[in-house]
Amino acid sequence: MTRNNQFGRTMIEVLAVLAILGMVSATILQAIGRTFDKTKVSRICQQIVELQKNVNSRYAVDGTYKYMTVDDLVKERIIPTDMIGARGEIYHAYKSAVEINTADAGGHNGEDKAFRVVFKKIPRHVCMELLAINWQANNTTDLISITVGAKTYYWPDGNAARVSNDTLPLDMIKAGPLCTGDNMEIEWVFY
Repeated sequence: MTRNNQFGRTMIEVLAVLAILGMVSATILQAIGRTFDKTKVSRICQQIVELQKNVNSRYAVDGTYKYMTVDDLVKERIIPTDMIGARGEIYHAYKSAVEINTADAGGHNGEDKAFRVVFKKIPRHVCMELLAINWQANNTTDLISITVGAKTYYWPDGNAARVSNDTLPLDMIKAGPLCTGDNMEIEWVFY
């Protein structure tokens, strides 16, 4: 009588173990990717809020944004350092262009009394988060309008031209249909 003392696994058992390890690895990688994306969403929301506060604080003394330039904003460290590219250009957390320049306050204060910030190539889910930011503090806001796609939303101010369904604030329900693709552009205009 012969006794077989071989210990080992069959090829099918090895393949089954490898398949299970592959599925577990894929699940872990997806979870890590989602975590990094949530961090980027949080950061891009912080970036627009920081830009608004920093630019507003810097130019409040002057009373005008007329002489505001991106170069000055970079030199004076008004723009968060993680947004500044190697040649002084500005990028948001999703690595697409940001524009900052003066704007007409639309009859509120006149020319050069406002500034605009544009974030380009925003993914859909990020667009919805950015549109739903609460810009009010103590029932006041420095936000004049938000434009996404071809639609501009204003704070209701009693002006007949601006009293409509296109009023701020926006929430996720209003923002959802506005954010239609993964290359959205959002413009904010602030006092």
